[in-house]
Amino acid sequence: MMILFAFILYALSASPLQAQETLPACSFDTATKETRDTTEELRFVPLNRDADKPKAYPITAWKGKVVLINFWATWCPPCIEELPALLALQAQLPDSLQVVAVASDFSQPEALRTFLSSRKLASLWVHHDSTLSLSGTLGIGRMPTTLIVGPQGRLVLRHEGACDWNTPPVHRFIQSLISP
Repeated sequence: MMILFAFILYALSASPLQAQETLPACSFDTATKETRDTTEELRFVPLNRDADKPKAYPITAWKGKVVLINFWATWCPPCIEELPALLALQAQLPDSLQVVAVASDFSQPEALRTFLSSRKLASLWVHHDSTLSLSGTLGIGRMPTTLIVGPQGRLVLRHEGACDWNTPPVHRFIQSLISP
């Protein structure tokens, strides 16, 4: 069943498997605006932190910050292409944003760590959704998909497809959620 779900995600990827030369700018015109409280029960276990004693972090640990949850996979070139922009966005807005990259992937944890390290992405906060349970719970049907949760814990935006997340319009959007 999980293999079928993974194949469906692969087949419905938002972009073809050829990597683009440059990522398009994020357009919030095509994103789905959301206003629902579906995130309070979400918990994330970081793949690349607390390796000795893995700890689940509830999304409420970042209350007061915007949480950007990006669903990606190692087999999805557009997903991989946007990860550096997410890392840069996190570095630009450390006090107002938490990026959580959810690897919806059957890879073994060590292989995933090696993958991230080889691309200089080891400092990205990554949750390994190896069973695709989180993807299924949140209705993720295409890769990449990004959810933005406002500082009060409400899901405010769903964006399908790769884009450049480290741009002034994205910064302004995130700041507008912090200081409406």
